[in-house]
Amino acid sequence: MLKLRPHESPRTVRVQRIPQHGLADLRKEICNILEENLTTCEISAWFDQYAPSCKVQWDDDFLEYVERKMRETGRLSDNGWTDILEAMQKHKNGDNTFKHIAVIATSVAEAAKERDDGLEPTAIVKPTPYNVSISEVETYKFKPDIRAILPFPNEQLNPRFFRRSGRIHKLKNTEEYKEGERLSSMNTSDTVIVGEVKKGTGLADVIDNELKLCGAATELLYNDPCRRFINGFTIEGSFMRVWRFERSYACVSSDFDFHKEPRLFILFLLYITFSTHQDLGFDPTVVRYTTRVPKEGIQIPDPKNPSDYETVISYRYQVRDKYFLTIGHPISESSAWSIASRSTRVWLVREIFLGKDGEFEEGTETFILKDAYPYDDAVLEKDIKDDIIRQLSKLDKQHMPPTSYAKQAEGYFLTYVHDEMVKLPNENNVEWSVADLTTDMSVKEPINFTSVKDKEDDVFAIKPQPSSIRQGSQRQAVRDAQKPSTKVAKQRKELNYHRRKHVRTIHKEVCQSLYELPDWHTLIRCLIDIIEGLNLLRLAGWVHRDISGGNCLWHMDGERGKIADLEYAMPYDRSGEYVHDPRTGTPEFMAAEYQARKYFQKVKVEDHPKLRVVPLTFNFYHDLESIFWIYAWSLFYHPPSPCVVSSENPLELIGCLKQEAKEWFGCGIEGNSSRLLTVQGARHADITYPLENVYTFDTGCSVLLNGLEIVAPLSTAYGDLEGTPLQLITGQHARWRHAQFSEALYKEMKNKLRGVLEALSGNKLDVYVRPLSDKNAHPRDATDKGHEDDDDPPAEKRAKIRVHAQVSQ
Repeated sequence: MLKLRPHESPRTVRVQRIPQHGLADLRKEICNILEENLTTCEISAWFDQYAPSCKVQWDDDFLEYVERKMRETGRLSDNGWTDILEAMQKHKNGDNTFKHIAVIATSVAEAAKERDDGLEPTAIVKPTPYNVSISEVETYKFKPDIRAILPFPNEQLNPRFFRRSGRIHKLKNTEEYKEGERLSSMNTSDTVIVGEVKKGTGLADVIDNELKLCGAATELLYNDPCRRFINGFTIEGSFMRVWRFERSYACVSSDFDFHKEPRLFILFLLYITFSTHQDLGFDPTVVRYTTRVPKEGIQIPDPKNPSDYETVISYRYQVRDKYFLTIGHPISESSAWSIASRSTRVWLVREIFLGKDGEFEEGTETFILKDAYPYDDAVLEKDIKDDIIRQLSKLDKQHMPPTSYAKQAEGYFLTYVHDEMVKLPNENNVEWSVADLTTDMSVKEPINFTSVKDKEDDVFAIKPQPSSIRQGSQRQAVRDAQKPSTKVAKQRKELNYHRRKHVRTIHKEVCQSLYELPDWHTLIRCLIDIIEGLNLLRLAGWVHRDISGGNCLWHMDGERGKIADLEYAMPYDRSGEYVHDPRTGTPEFMAAEYQARKYFQKVKVEDHPKLRVVPLTFNFYHDLESIFWIYAWSLFYHPPSPCVVSSENPLELIGCLKQEAKEWFGCGIEGNSSRLLTVQGARHADITYPLENVYTFDTGCSVLLNGLEIVAPLSTAYGDLEGTPLQLITGQHARWRHAQFSEALYKEMKNKLRGVLEALSGNKLDVYVRPLSDKNAHPRDATDKGHEDDDDPPAEKRAKIRVHAQVSQ
């Protein structure tokens, strides 16, 4: 049996410690972000697009049969669903009114099985307004009014742990709840669909349902690596809408009266009750394993004492005919919190070899697995690296004597074992055969969430009228509040809601990100290697466009810095082809003029001296500037121990550093004047000043401030470059020639950092506090929808949303 090392502690069920305050604001911001990718379609088109097998499996004759059975049993009358209509008169709240949906769903399932005795339910509909969801990640307590759940846990026995203890338990919630709440064993991972319901039909009711549903969908997708998409529904009075949340966008159907159109309601219940796991959003290529094991430090656990145990979770990812088992918590998963995003998760894994009866043998070699949803036209990282090596090989042959750039480059980039699109089983259950892409919805239209500002409008004070007229008036007000302006609708349609493809990558080297490095000696060595890697990228004619602390890696075994995450890299010759290309990168580390979208100097274009507007083109020096910002950021956020322990109040000192850092690192993707002035004017003294009282001579750390001098040659290089004319490629696309970028800058920056290493005289200068996780120790990539290093999870999520909003703008 393979024993886990301490840093490989398995993923465990995390206690829900996040307070509820601020939840309403968080949900509003979720909707504000998602609105950019919110679409609508007719209810019939929703079924055609997202549940195409429904109308094949359950045709009009089948639906007519089920409807007739509902009428015969008294569930359905000419006025609608009897139990719900009666409850509308008896009860004040929606919980007691719409709990009957579960009874209706059971009756529909029974009638369907009478018609087709081969049907077996894959989900059970339950009213759950008091049942708290039990998540694997820290989250708010969310309690959907209605949910469909799997009849059996979405998990398998893990043979590795089975051999150790033989005790496999479904996840249980043992937390104390507010008065009146019931103990729940409803795991988020077993939830198939969520619904929010209201008796009322006004804007306030619609808004509340939208906020809660989108918040729940966000948490469901974030919690569960086994999930590809999630469905939901909202009901206000008799009006129902059906929702689909995918990694490209969210789509909500037009509303329909589920009392007057019972067959649509029946079809929806059949879909969520009898569809396959794959059709309901689960990824058949990812399997969850859980087991109960003794807590760390407990030598002889008491089988009768649950507090002696914890539930351990691992995931088995499939890549073609190979399988990899995760070890511990994800290395990174923060971007998976945003619905319409790349949803990147990174894990430490080992390959496993399946045997009989679910047993498997586990390999000894560890790998890194990345699961993500890039745009469907994105080039795979392995293909990008291969092209870089090819370009360097060509360059090697052109020199006399031949150079060895291609061979050198292999050491500065990751070794990709697998890098390909995820394939799903087809309708005949043939594995790894259908490319996993988000749905191509051709009939969708842009729509807004119901405007929050309308909550206090007079529409809620509609004069007394007959119920049917009042509902119709309120619903029309809702529809009007959801319509985007003509200009906004046109802009969103032009975006065409880019599809995403599901990509799984395995690379060989297990590395530490710069955020995780334990000492400054290693950090500086890593940055020197990254500069050399960027120089090789320049020679190959490629720009990275996303250099950050998260993709500057240190390979411990090889003692080499490596550049990761090539998905945004592109040939320099293509840089600037599309003037309105979205900016990529982490705001804290982006080049200042790239953030501002304008050059430091007024530039001219060769043979076009009167051309006034010259859009900025990303170039090689912009990648290099990120090294300066990473170094400066590390001085503020990862001070060495001698600087901190010498202080009378270490926590206060850390807080002051973070506060001072905001002048340069508290900005969003647009940057700010402090960053521009620091680089353009080579004013490293400005950024050094707030650090001088911390990095003192007595602590032996003052030498680290010399590393900020790398901005001086960078500023000079910018000035020299922008003093020469650009070459016009197209009407708006202009760039400098490849040969105008000097290798001298790379050498000078490396030499300055080597000087700092020499001055350290072997003193490693351990970082004061080693990062605990990617969630609270470093910035978030703007392309990954989030940043900020706040230890409070709600604040972290709000920060995540703020940067996403800045990117969207």
